[in-house]
Amino acid sequence: MRWCRGRAQRGNGRGGVNALISLDLSRVLDGLHQGGLSAAALFAVQPVELGDWQGVSLSLTDLCLDRQGRLLFSAAAEDTTSSYHDGACAGSVIGCLDAGKVSQQWPLAGQAKIEGLVMLADGSLRLVNDPDDRQQRSRLFRLDLPQF
Repeated sequence: MRWCRGRAQRGNGRGGVNALISLDLSRVLDGLHQGGLSAAALFAVQPVELGDWQGVSLSLTDLCLDRQGRLLFSAAAEDTTSSYHDGACAGSVIGCLDAGKVSQQWPLAGQAKIEGLVMLADGSLRLVNDPDDRQQRSRLFRLDLPQF
């Protein structure tokens, strides 16, 4: 069985749990060709403890691989009990997961709710925020991580 990992469950809202989701790649591909994904594609669910930032629980917002194949994540501390309704953002962090555990974490300055990240070939990260306001545009940030 070939499996792919890299999907995440955002643990925001009341009782939310952050998790890494592993899927059976061949069943995912079959499902895409047939127009739907079945529960049979689910291989494993691994809860991830992120802690909090300034007293607000962190929730996964995105994942990407760095140039060494390590799994990076972004997480936001959004003060809400709803998985739908937005709340005030206390800030965001970028981190690295190793075997489903946080091995490194870097808090970001400010209160931007970072919801997307990608690593470029030069090793820098691009981050995008969600301002939760239809009148404001999202912003694109560049981040150079420290060596770790």
